[in-house]
Amino acid sequence: MATRGRRRAYMRNTLYAAMQWVFTILVIIIFAVAFLVQGGTIELPQWAKAWDGVSEEVQAEYAGAMMSAVCIVFVLFLAVGITQMVRQARSDARVAVAAAAAASV
Repeated sequence: MATRGRRRAYMRNTLYAAMQWVFTILVIIIFAVAFLVQGGTIELPQWAKAWDGVSEEVQAEYAGAMMSAVCIVFVLFLAVGITQMVRQARSDARVAVAAAAAASV
């Protein structure tokens, strides 16, 4: 019975570590691509830069939508990171309590 619980805990910790790795890689990729586009290393196609003939109102609307999307993604990444940190801290606390209880017996 104890080995089954240990296996589940091991798998759960492995899954959390994999999720943290994936989110870290995604954040690094997002910043790297933004840096390369800003520096001109990656050239955007003309349709991505074409604001010719578009009114200021439409440009402001699209800029607002883009800012909203970026903020939502930022909050999502932040929430997932905080949730994983809290879960890991709780897991570590449970392990410490169990180890202390086992040592006192």
